[in-house]
Amino acid sequence: MKAIKIVLTLGVLGLLLNACGENKKEKTTTSKAEKEKTSNAEIDEKQAYINKYNAYIAVWNGVSPRVERSYNSLYNIINDKTGTPISEKEKYFIPPIPESNAIATLEKILKEKPEIKELDELAPDLIASYKAFVEPLQQLSDYYKLQSYLDDDFEKSKE
Repeated sequence: MKAIKIVLTLGVLGLLLNACGENKKEKTTTSKAEKEKTSNAEIDEKQAYINKYNAYIAVWNGVSPRVERSYNSLYNIINDKTGTPISEKEKYFIPPIPESNAIATLEKILKEKPEIKELDELAPDLIASYKAFVEPLQQLSDYYKLQSYLDDDFEKSKE
C-alpha cells in the first residue's frame, strides 16, 4: 500500500512539473509575440513623450536657477518700492538671464502630442513670464553695470 501511495504521489508530482513547464513555454512564446506586435507608432509616441518631458526638465534645471539667482540679487540689492539700493556699495551687479534654448524648445514642442496636461496648461504662462522678465532685467543689469545710476540718482531703477 505504501508503495502505491509513493508511486501515485511521484506520478502526480511529475504531471504537475510537466504542466508547469508547458505553461512557462506558452508564456514565453506569448510574450515574444506581444513584443513583436509593438508597433513603431507606439515607440514613436513614447519617444515623443520622453522628448517633451525632457524639455520641461531642461527648463527646470537650466532656467529656474538663473531666474531665481537674478530675483534674489534684485531682492537683496534694490528696494523694490524706491528703486534705490538697500545698502551702499561701490559697484552693483545684477545678473541678467540670457535667452534660453530650453524655453525656445519648450515653446516649439508645447502643442505637439502627446499631451502632458498639468504641465502643458502652465507652460504658456511660464514662457510669457520668462520673455517678459528677460528684457527689463537686461536693461536693469546694464544700468548698474554701466553705473548710469550715478547720472540720475537711481531714478531709472524705479521703473
